[in-house]
Amino acid sequence: MIRSLLNYVRPSIKTLSIGGLILASTIIITGLVAWTLSDFSDALAGAETIVSSTAMAMDTVASNTLQAVDGVLESALDRIDERGMANLPSELEREKLGRFVRRLPGTGAIYIVDDAGNVIATAPPLRNPSTVGDREWFLSLKDERVEPAGRAFRRFPYVGRPQRGDTAGNLFFPVARSIRRLDGAFIGAVQAGVEVAFFAQVFEALDAGFRSLQVRSNEKLGMYRTKDGAVVATFPMTEAHLGESVAASPYFSLLANSEGQSWTGWTEDVERHLVSARSLRGWPLIVSISLPESEVYSVARTRSLWRSLVALMTIAGLSVFAVLANRQAKRETVIMGELEHRVKNTLALVASVIERARDDTRSIDEFVSSLRSRIQAMAATQTLLSQSHRSVSVADLVRIELRPYATRTNTGVDGPPVYLLPAASYALGMVLHELATNAAKYGALSQPGGHVSVRWRQTAGTLRIEWIETGGPRVVAPARQGYGSTVIRDLLTYEMGGKVDLVFESDGVRCTIELPASSGAGI
Repeated sequence: MIRSLLNYVRPSIKTLSIGGLILASTIIITGLVAWTLSDFSDALAGAETIVSSTAMAMDTVASNTLQAVDGVLESALDRIDERGMANLPSELEREKLGRFVRRLPGTGAIYIVDDAGNVIATAPPLRNPSTVGDREWFLSLKDERVEPAGRAFRRFPYVGRPQRGDTAGNLFFPVARSIRRLDGAFIGAVQAGVEVAFFAQVFEALDAGFRSLQVRSNEKLGMYRTKDGAVVATFPMTEAHLGESVAASPYFSLLANSEGQSWTGWTEDVERHLVSARSLRGWPLIVSISLPESEVYSVARTRSLWRSLVALMTIAGLSVFAVLANRQAKRETVIMGELEHRVKNTLALVASVIERARDDTRSIDEFVSSLRSRIQAMAATQTLLSQSHRSVSVADLVRIELRPYATRTNTGVDGPPVYLLPAASYALGMVLHELATNAAKYGALSQPGGHVSVRWRQTAGTLRIEWIETGGPRVVAPARQGYGSTVIRDLLTYEMGGKVDLVFESDGVRCTIELPASSGAGI
């Protein structure tokens, strides 16, 4: 059944070429889209893993560092409880505070102030002790509401906004605890300052590892307060970053009211950013890392561009192949049709030659000789066409096609020397063969007294050939166009860009052929 169907349905080469091109293009485009979507999905998953892991590392590093700072504050508070605030200005206590300072990460300092914000003791010592009564961190500690709970007052450190130091003028952020009596009354505060540059260096170390994962350097790492979203430290760190706040971020309200929570998602700004943020357990801080969307999909987009170019070139190559295959199939169809037609014509011509040879000869020997010469002339025509690797004379083409039927009086050939390139001579030879065959079978060469005149001339850029039949049977235009007429009218037009005017007049066939010089005519 399938074989019968295949025999019944015979799609053309053009249909197969177009169908194959569409199928191949569809497969290529579908594969490209699927591959691109997979690449983008993998890029997002990889970026989420990277930012989440980096945020977790930031959480660990920041917690450990702040724990060391808080340990220094705890030691200072214990010392105050033991010695009292009145003894702090002594040399012994200043030396003790100096030891505490050396335990701070980076380059730090310790301030102990009274309830008015006046500096009682510092390490390292200040030349001109000042007051911190107007500082944000001091006012916040002084105004906080607490319930009397003894040493429990020390449980909640306060992290202030970055500010300039009183000595070197470097940026630092204060970590402070209030000093209270057992009844909860505020009597002062102890504050440890940690340089912002220290955390910037820590985040830079994390950033180096971050970039080693083939992510570009447009990411941003930061630490912010849960109180108002204000920046504490970032990398990269500049003066412009001091006024930043993440209070409007979608994750802020969630993380500001919880400890140890994490959030990963997209934020909308001038550009979308992939953000991973975590709230520090035991500290009023949030750490976050953000990566621009352009960097998340940078590698995937580059790969997609190259794959699209390769796919486009592949489809273009397949299109060219389909066009060439279709043109070749058309040429092979014409050649096969012509071959079949020529075989039939050759057999008919052999019979016609035999009849003509019998009519024109009186003996068997003469008959054999005449028949042999005409069949050899036919073979010579084919040989001339098959050897068209060199230029062929128009006169030779005309004479070799007329030779099997020519007598002393029934043909006339006239024209200047004109030579054709192989392609043009082959096509013109096929047309002349059809004209000669038709003239021998039905036209002027089919009866005594008929005459065929072939003349040609060459004008500027054009070779004009005229085939004129006279003295033959009365011509009646065919009801339909046969294969021979199709070859005469279409072959030169299709192959060489020429023009053919075939007219069936009552007194004889007339055919005018015009070939442009660009087709290889007239070299």
